[in-house]
Amino acid sequence: MNRPNFLILGATKCGTTALYEYLGQHPDVCLSRPKEPHFFHAEYEKGLEYYWTTYYAHWNGETAVGEAHPVKLFLPFVARRIRASVPDARLIVILRNPVDRALSQWWMYRCDGYERLSFPAAIRANLKNLYVGNVFEGEAGARRWKGLLSSPDLRPHSIRTYLDRGYYARQLKCYLALFPASQLKVVLFDDLRRDAATVVRELWKFLEVDPAAPLGELLPMNPGPTRQMFPVVRLARRLGINELVPRWLVPRMRYLESVIGSKPKMDPATRQWLVTHYDPHVRELEELLGRDLSHWRK
Repeated sequence: MNRPNFLILGATKCGTTALYEYLGQHPDVCLSRPKEPHFFHAEYEKGLEYYWTTYYAHWNGETAVGEAHPVKLFLPFVARRIRASVPDARLIVILRNPVDRALSQWWMYRCDGYERLSFPAAIRANLKNLYVGNVFEGEAGARRWKGLLSSPDLRPHSIRTYLDRGYYARQLKCYLALFPASQLKVVLFDDLRRDAATVVRELWKFLEVDPAAPLGELLPMNPGPTRQMFPVVRLARRLGINELVPRWLVPRMRYLESVIGSKPKMDPATRQWLVTHYDPHVRELEELLGRDLSHWRK
């Protein structure tokens, strides 16, 4: 049975859409349609044949075949499913300052009409939820997650995960407990913004396709469609028909904030609280990656 051999795991609001588009410029890379299959977190019982025939029917012999769904990094039960299904897959993770990531996720939900609380209030509600132990470990966690998913977009709008999606070290360790480090590649959103071409070529090499292949236009990280296009984009997302949206628009769909005004700035007190909250998580990630992330702790 054919199956994908690489997965972009996440994290949410860290540039997975850009990576999906950039990597897909290679003639020997085949990407799922649409970008975010629901298989590992919501359709697993349907089996690998369903996964392949549903999301990779367009495969034409490319050697690197993969997808990008950022929820995979966040959900601990997904790692074991991936290990059982595609144990040799290459795993790609892109990470962003967790403080900025949290604000960006909140703003996305706010723009889509799913979040009514202010950012500080939403963070407090998220923290309260964590205190009562709402986690997604094991198959019980998988059932709980699936129960939260809403049709037609299969997104858990009824629960806030702004804080815990930024606990990167904890999430990476779930995968490193099951996969050799040689199968995992972690890149930073900062590096993608600064030098996307180098990041993409390094990832092509990691996927064992020619890193010297022609690289086309690398779209800006935070553009957006016109105000007139906003209703179309939002409707496509909610109906799960993103694949019908013009290809040039796909990388922009995660950055809808720019179509309705600038993303609101975080007040200093909330930012300082988040910096303090994330400090032990960032330090743990520094040790795991062997990389200085002190600019995330400011």
